[in-house]
Amino acid sequence: MDDQPYYGSWFLRFDRFADTHMVAAQGKGQSCGLASIKMVYFKINKLRPGKSSFDTERHLEDVYKQKAGEGSHDFDQVGSDPDVMVDVLNELGIGRWAIDWPNLNLVGDHVAQYVGVDQFGLGGINAFTRKYPVILACYWSTSGGHAIVVDTVTRVPAMGNYAAICDPWDANIHFEKIQSGRPFTYSPTAVSGVNVWGETRADTDGIGGHGTIKGIIYCQTAPT
Repeated sequence: MDDQPYYGSWFLRFDRFADTHMVAAQGKGQSCGLASIKMVYFKINKLRPGKSSFDTERHLEDVYKQKAGEGSHDFDQVGSDPDVMVDVLNELGIGRWAIDWPNLNLVGDHVAQYVGVDQFGLGGINAFTRKYPVILACYWSTSGGHAIVVDTVTRVPAMGNYAAICDPWDANIHFEKIQSGRPFTYSPTAVSGVNVWGETRADTDGIGGHGTIKGIIYCQTAPT
């Protein structure tokens, strides 16, 4: 498997709403689902990649293979199965997880419901009211799909709700507006800035495209 062999696969990002995000870069072409699981696990446990993160990530990869019934998995050739991703999350002791495939016009509303909505300008208060991150199944208009994580949704007065998307492809934050009653789409563009360490897929392969969010992996019952 060996999805993320180096500590440089984690990146600290700051966004326009003064939030911070730890984003994991996918190590292989189709390992976005596994990288998303790792982000959710670290975010819910409020962990930061450090001395023990290497062993933790290897453990998560082992759990994935176990739940998939595979001795090995080549993420350069085959992506993640959403149902297996849910089984992995349910094995990690971070609550009960499920996958939601709502009507396309309701996806954005469901994302805001599952993650919770921050109020712009309230800073640390939001950390006490937000819920849990979600993994989104994005399907490109051309072909193929991609797994991404939303860990915050922020309501900006007179502008609406904006989802912060942690994308393992470029290990960066992208914002998309959630428009109630309309499909939730994702059209990432390159983010300006320099990575002072580590590499991402976007360093060599670029980023772009237009996708529609169809599935939401969410925390159904909170961790105890």
